[in-house]
Amino acid sequence: MKSRQVATFATAVALLLTAQTAVHAASYSFFKVVDTSVAIPGGIGNFTSFGEPTIENGKVAFLGRGSGQEGIYTNLSGSLVSVADFNTLVPTGGGGSFARFGNPSMDGGAIAFAGDEGAVFGPKGIYSTASGSLALVVNENTLVPGGGGSTFDDISDRVSLDGGTATFVGDAGSFDLLQGIYQGASPGTLGGVAVRGVTPVPNGSGDLFDRFGGGLSTDAGAIAFTGGNAADSTFGGVYSNASGSMVEIARQGDPIPGKVDNFTAFLEATVGDGRVVFNGQDSLNIRGGYSNVTGSLTVIADSNTPIPGGSGNFTAVDNLSLNGGRVVFFGRGSSNQKGVFTDLPGTLDKVLARNDAFDGKVVSSAVPSREALSELGEIAMRVSFTDGSAGIYIATLGAGLSSLNPVLPTTILPGQFLFTGVDSGLWFDPPAGGYEYEMTAGSLFTDILDFPFGFDNPISVETEGSPLGAFGPGDSIDFVTLLGHGVSSFTVSGLSPPANSQDPLGFPLQLAFDTATADFTMTATIVPEPSTLALAAFGFLALAAWGWRRRR
Repeated sequence: MKSRQVATFATAVALLLTAQTAVHAASYSFFKVVDTSVAIPGGIGNFTSFGEPTIENGKVAFLGRGSGQEGIYTNLSGSLVSVADFNTLVPTGGGGSFARFGNPSMDGGAIAFAGDEGAVFGPKGIYSTASGSLALVVNENTLVPGGGGSTFDDISDRVSLDGGTATFVGDAGSFDLLQGIYQGASPGTLGGVAVRGVTPVPNGSGDLFDRFGGGLSTDAGAIAFTGGNAADSTFGGVYSNASGSMVEIARQGDPIPGKVDNFTAFLEATVGDGRVVFNGQDSLNIRGGYSNVTGSLTVIADSNTPIPGGSGNFTAVDNLSLNGGRVVFFGRGSSNQKGVFTDLPGTLDKVLARNDAFDGKVVSSAVPSREALSELGEIAMRVSFTDGSAGIYIATLGAGLSSLNPVLPTTILPGQFLFTGVDSGLWFDPPAGGYEYEMTAGSLFTDILDFPFGFDNPISVETEGSPLGAFGPGDSIDFVTLLGHGVSSFTVSGLSPPANSQDPLGFPLQLAFDTATADFTMTATIVPEPSTLALAAFGFLALAAWGWRRRR
């Protein structure tokens, strides 16, 4: 998963491109990272195909293949390089080179992946660059923690990296009696998160886990995974400790939101910002996407959801990626409809799908990974074309079109931030703990269209000397309906934790006006210390280059 970092967004995009190519579809801008016309770094010939990319702050890591070649590649250093390929000796291995790779995970500038040594079915392990160089985390010669001398005999391809710690599903012992979810940064630091026959299923049944799915995810020390016990009705369930302790999010037999049906199975779960999204299957074996982002179980997309830009409803939802309360996923429909979809704009939207004209060709498939959405609102995906070519692309929404990429102040003054000639309906960012918004050129605020995620308590809003209440993500305020008119000013307060005054993405707010564009100011109602203001002024003068990223 993704950790907080600051970096130049504009520069990061430029560094991504071996040959920068901008193309457009709908309201998204696309940037090509690499395609099958690009030579393999350290290899022979060009790439022929790609796995699903992971993205962090405008930079990507991905599995790439060529003729008789395969490896993990990244542009973290600015140019495209190999992290490991068939020529790379396996660290702490038997002297052989890598022979196969799984899709990578990236966090804090480090990359982790599963790889096999020797033949295709040779010893398997997980490797990471978190220590500064490629090193072993675990392989099939590693002792299982608490395993009585047993070593792992199978390790999942799916690995999730968070803060230098890699998390995976490992099997060991007769009939996989030591199957479990394990994590660590090296063989000597491994520990079990949940282990078969040891860890209780957190639902009060008294049963112990006896199986785990491979679709796990980690973020900020939290984990989400699928698993259960065959003897209990929780044969399949979704579990997470994102709230502080391990709890059951959903189980087999629970009612599906919006359907007269129950969950029958779960394939994957993704955690981010203390929330969980997952895909669950109904009695017709149709997979939908569901979320507890708002605090209760809600539908992201399922067989009752029309496909944006397509026909009919979704028949499958997979590869859910979560960041800043927003979701990206791979969706399918009838007649081989398939593509990348997101709720970044505030409503469900198509990013790119089969049969779209794109980059001078026709798309045959577009697939995101479960780490496809960055904290800057960038979406990474693998795109294949009908002519047999393929590439890795990044899609972005324009400034203000999502809470992950709000419009920033035009002018910075001590304790005050000015917005000039900005469009109505966009997200705007007040970088402090409490602010008064005030029009300066005759326009009126008509709506607060949405509030951001990431705060512990509801946000208080007041106008014309009267409090309007407390609000959170998904809420809106229609000043015209409520008061009979727009307002020239309002205040927000009670941000907990307070937004960092040096953080240009600390508290975005989506606003609408009674004019197409408007000028307004935001004045700090809780004024920081002079030293903080000086730092804030310095930071905001560099807003075009620097950004802060919420944890994914």
